[in-house]
Amino acid sequence: WGSIETLAVNEVEQNLRFQGQYFDDETGLHYNTFRYYDPEVGRFITQDPIGLGGGMNLYGYGPNPIGSIDPWGWSSKPPHSPDISKWLENGGSIHSEIEGRTWVYTDWESNSVRYPNGHPDFTPYELQKVDVLDLKGNHGKNPGGDFGKADALAPKGKADYTKNTWHHHENMVTMQEVPKKIHNRFTHSGGVKNLKSTC
Repeated sequence: WGSIETLAVNEVEQNLRFQGQYFDDETGLHYNTFRYYDPEVGRFITQDPIGLGGGMNLYGYGPNPIGSIDPWGWSSKPPHSPDISKWLENGGSIHSEIEGRTWVYTDWESNSVRYPNGHPDFTPYELQKVDVLDLKGNHGKNPGGDFGKADALAPKGKADYTKNTWHHHENMVTMQEVPKKIHNRFTHSGGVKNLKSTC
């Protein structure tokens, strides 16, 4: 009683598995805090708690877990971006960049738009841009409308409205001429909403 007893250990038990997983010896499954993964079949056996936000396959394991910036599934979508479930239903895909945690939406034609700080970055599709200091958050093409003002100041001249439109940047000053297809498909709020809330 009270004396130290020597303990001979032949084997060290290591229950930590892949990133975020703990081996459950009783079931033979890997536990990920919110669901179980079966290493024998290579699939989760319980649904992803964030639903389709984790990908189209509710039971699949991510292709590159070290590329995941949201291992717990708690991150919400950017505030001014398309609805996730509708986007996926239409054949689009969504992923997050590791650096900066920027969400990237890719449509069914492989067009991609990044949403840094929750707003769309249309720079890759930009045909021209111009700063207009007195924007009101409208789409008027007359000289007093936002589109008319952008047309008057645009370095390459008036926008080609048969294919393109002006995008109100969220900074409430910059107007970008971008293809209508891209602007309409990658839904967002920001520039117009910001301008109207200040008027």
